[in-house]
Amino acid sequence: MPYDYLIPTALFLIVLSGLIYHVGKYLPRGLVIIGILGIAFIPKFAALSSPYYGTEYEDAFVFQADSKSLAEHISEADPFRIQIAEYNFEKKENQLRSYTGHFTSFSALVWVGNKAFGYSRFRTIELNLLFSGLLFLMLYLTVYLASNDRYGALISILILATSPVINLFQTSGLAETYSSLMIAIFMYFAIRFWKSEKLCHLDTIFLIASLLLVLLIKRENMVLLSVLPFIGYRLVKHRGYWWISVLGVALSLYFVFVKPFSTEFLEASSIQASTFSFSYLLVQLPTYVAAFFKPQLYGVAFWILSLLVIFLIRNRSLPKPESLAVLGVFLGYLAIYSLHYRSRYFVLSMEMTDFETFRYANNFFFLIPLFIGMNLKPIVEVWCKKFELKYLTSILVIIFFVSVYFSQAIRTDFQVEEFQTRILPLLAANKLIRELSDSELRPVLVTDLPIVGKMLEANEFSVFVQEFQTEHDYAQYIDKDLLYFLVPKELAIKRFNQTPLKVIPLGIESHYVFYQLPF
Repeated sequence: MPYDYLIPTALFLIVLSGLIYHVGKYLPRGLVIIGILGIAFIPKFAALSSPYYGTEYEDAFVFQADSKSLAEHISEADPFRIQIAEYNFEKKENQLRSYTGHFTSFSALVWVGNKAFGYSRFRTIELNLLFSGLLFLMLYLTVYLASNDRYGALISILILATSPVINLFQTSGLAETYSSLMIAIFMYFAIRFWKSEKLCHLDTIFLIASLLLVLLIKRENMVLLSVLPFIGYRLVKHRGYWWISVLGVALSLYFVFVKPFSTEFLEASSIQASTFSFSYLLVQLPTYVAAFFKPQLYGVAFWILSLLVIFLIRNRSLPKPESLAVLGVFLGYLAIYSLHYRSRYFVLSMEMTDFETFRYANNFFFLIPLFIGMNLKPIVEVWCKKFELKYLTSILVIIFFVSVYFSQAIRTDFQVEEFQTRILPLLAANKLIRELSDSELRPVLVTDLPIVGKMLEANEFSVFVQEFQTEHDYAQYIDKDLLYFLVPKELAIKRFNQTPLKVIPLGIESHYVFYQLPF
């Protein structure tokens, strides 16, 4: 395994061992654990029968594709970035293409899963289903660690489970579910570190390992560096100067070798605009906030947050100090996602839809239920005098089952659309190529969906796949009979406007056109 896959995998094992070592004190009883996992999985029960990768072309499929071609990965070419072998029709060989915006940490775990159980194109979805359950456990444990309030911990996971969009994207093929789990683990170790009366060297190891790992999953997780002053204060207070040096060296190596900002320069050059801008914030922040208050999308989390804030103000109560750090991290994520460009289309149109909040919110949305759960105790103590807690719990349970309905409705719509627009055209083209091609040489499909083709299993997709480039002169190729094209109709017209194409009916309803060039 290349070192840029080995390092995050090793950090994952260290962090996992730290959890196993520490959480026993805060783990609830077996029946409660089963209840927590039930709350986590019930809204997602259709995930494996209706797999959904995330709709977005590159990000949704790149981790699965990368895990499939790991053996061809060359660490030195672009360290810690995903590289996928794509076929070059001119050279008649595979060549690596680097996807600089995506780190290798998640795909390394997907590769391990494929090695252990055999390759499956649903491995990312299966792992994220597991990680989503662990996230609910971590949410419960962190609330209980911070506030010693089991009721608040239970309410926090119910609040998270009532978010239909989060239920959907937690079982997608995207890296945000794994990232959110590791953020939760880092917050757990950070709160434990902050509350400890004396410095525990083992806890410090787990804290630093979890921070490094989360930085190697997504570059926007550098928001968590905002917690460093609190960590540094505790280390100085307990004379842990050696650990300050270790942390400083580790972060220096991260910035020198991983180069998290290099992607921004490449993307700025690609979109011919800045990747961060206050003009983006003016459009994206209102869209995020408005979407968060829509129950059919994000449940009741922000409505309960509003009531909690009003309660704290009216009663002149201060939130728990640890929860203020949680809220600060949430606001940091919200700010950085609102300041950063969403897509090339967004830069041109300056328009953003609710859908474009879903994926990134999956990375940090759990921090709001975490903040609420950590501050519920004073509310419960006041409200207990007015009515039974069972009524409040009953209301949340009803909302939970309503959210299950919305979760499944959203999943059905998104899964069907994704399959018909991303996967079905490739499967139909592959079937036709096998029927039409009589050459002993392997045909090549040129498409704008090469990553989707790379992640499909060999028994369902058997041709070479190459990315469609508008600047290539495909007409000059000698073996044009081995070359098939599958691109959106408007793209084909734009590229081959004056060229008569040999169009082949796909046999399905699609905005893609399948054709060959005249021989």
